[in-house]
Amino acid sequence: MATFPSPIFVTLVVMLHSLIAVSASCIFIFGDSLVDTGNNNHITTLARADIWYNGIDFANRFPTGRFCNGRTVPDFLAQMMGLSIPIPYLDPQANGTNLLRGVNFASGGSGILPSTGYKYIGRTPFDRQIEYFEDIKTKLASIMDPQDESVHHFISEALFYINIGSLDYISNYFLSDSKVSQLYSVAEYQQLLLRRFADQFRKLYELGARKIVISNLGPLGCTPLMISLEKFDNGSCVGYANGIISDFNRGLENMVKNKLQNQFSDARFVLSDNYVIFSEIINNPSAYGFKYVNESCCGLGHLRAEFPCSPISGLCFHRADYVFWDAFHPTDALNSILAATQYAGSSQFIKPINLKQLMNIL
Repeated sequence: MATFPSPIFVTLVVMLHSLIAVSASCIFIFGDSLVDTGNNNHITTLARADIWYNGIDFANRFPTGRFCNGRTVPDFLAQMMGLSIPIPYLDPQANGTNLLRGVNFASGGSGILPSTGYKYIGRTPFDRQIEYFEDIKTKLASIMDPQDESVHHFISEALFYINIGSLDYISNYFLSDSKVSQLYSVAEYQQLLLRRFADQFRKLYELGARKIVISNLGPLGCTPLMISLEKFDNGSCVGYANGIISDFNRGLENMVKNKLQNQFSDARFVLSDNYVIFSEIINNPSAYGFKYVNESCCGLGHLRAEFPCSPISGLCFHRADYVFWDAFHPTDALNSILAATQYAGSSQFIKPINLKQLMNIL
């Protein structure tokens, strides 16, 4: 059985590394609702998390726009690195020296493809998030001396954290009325995503990204959402969905290892195997302090997964016992394990080096 950090270990990691200087200027975050910390609060969208019970275990028990009861993975990573939590790009306070904290561009409902999440109405696809980063780069230059290399150095020393792609399947290809599933076979769709993804990484590289961590897709067939949609009463994972995601992850790893790293040799790409981490915890929940792996803590309907978390939802009492906060998003407890594994885990889970090692590369 694989070994993952216990909650006590996670706490110690956060305390210890808050005292240790790590070579990173800040974190820039790109992605979907798994890492959105409030951007969707500022757009017209159905994908919002600035309502109770979201944030019930966050500071001041306040719904910040995180799709979680508490912190996201990048929140934990910032603590472990002794860095400030990045400010959401669309926050009115995202200007001036606040930008030196790093910026979060992630948007709930977004994907690699612009069409992903169309049912949510508003969202910020990955391409637009990259455009927003270009805007931030210009603003940083106005803060720093544009005549020297300070902006270039600041960006090259930053961690670029990308977690996106899950909704390209759950809120696009897997939808019963999806047009893309009618246009593309599974293999064709995978290649479409990977080609687009590779081009997006090229753009980030051209804008100065040099330390890049990419999270692969977790076992989406084990989310309460997918289990509920398939009406599996025994809580079993949806095998066909996990098979498709596993194939995508193999293609992603091949792209990172054999294309991106070779093409952009002065950058460092790190791949977090979220699929393996999630699967190990789901298969051995008690070893990591969990009791419930296939139902949501907050929601309504079958497995509390048919309606989103809201003030009228059912809410579990012992939230740390649950892997999933709602139909799709992990709890604070699960995110803490993911973050600690990404930060200091072995190459079984994060390749070829972990984030602590990445950050100390000058």
